[in-house]
Amino acid sequence: DEPALAAALTRLAEIDPDDAPSRKKLAEMAIRGENYEDAVRWARRSLEIDVYDPRTHRILGQALLELGQAEQSVAEYQSAVELAPQDPSLR
Repeated sequence: DEPALAAALTRLAEIDPDDAPSRKKLAEMAIRGENYEDAVRWARRSLEIDVYDPRTHRILGQALLELGQAEQSVAEYQSAVELAPQDPSLR
């Protein structure tokens, strides 16, 4: 049940200010739901905690692209590739 999972993750993110994985998962869920503004918000919050997570940079890049912010999107995708150059899913 995705709404219940989103509620639990949101609560966890509120309780633990250092929980980057919950924020990243919320960003992923927002992307799937085509709620790109929320995806950007959650991805940025996750990156405030763990700036070295290439997958979160990719999620942020995807959301920004969907919002028509191509230049920022490219920068996020570039960060993802620089952080994990061997990861084929980031190319």
